[in-house]
Amino acid sequence: MFDIHPFGCPVCKNTQYGYGSLSEKHPIRNGIIATVIGDVILAALGQLWPPANRLLGSVWGVLAARLAVPVWVLVVVAVVVLAVVRLRWRAAAGPAEASTVADDQTEVSDLERQILGRLVKADGTPVSSETLTRSLRATNLRVQTAVDSLEGRGLVDVLEGIDDEEFELLLTARGRHFVVQQGLA
Repeated sequence: MFDIHPFGCPVCKNTQYGYGSLSEKHPIRNGIIATVIGDVILAALGQLWPPANRLLGSVWGVLAARLAVPVWVLVVVAVVVLAVVRLRWRAAAGPAEASTVADDQTEVSDLERQILGRLVKADGTPVSSETLTRSLRATNLRVQTAVDSLEGRGLVDVLEGIDDEEFELLLTARGRHFVVQQGLA
């Protein structure tokens, strides 16, 4: 009546709903095998190295010990864990670029500001190092130092040319946010 079997059939190799994958075919059997192999390894380790037997015994004694823990301790631990999870979740969910751009507003040299202004003027097209040195009337060494600083802050991308001395610059997304905040754009 049916041409396709609905649940992971070995005849038609239907893996719909995940039933046909080999790793999940016999999860109980796989768990039993893993437990037996683990026990054999632990028994062999205890026979080959006697301190391991004492170590494993003491660890098991600590884990299996019956302790009377006041409820207020459990509540405090739960509140601390929830606070840490919430802080990490906020940090991961928040806009990463907005927080890091605020940190970069501390100090920008005049030459770095001029380089950023020249990149804004280029309006998204790469600017070569020769163009920067000519338009800013600065030496290669000063321009390269300023570019290294801007690249370290993540404000510009450096596109290496064929020459080791020739490169092109582009503003990154973080750099675009920065120039807008600084009023350069």
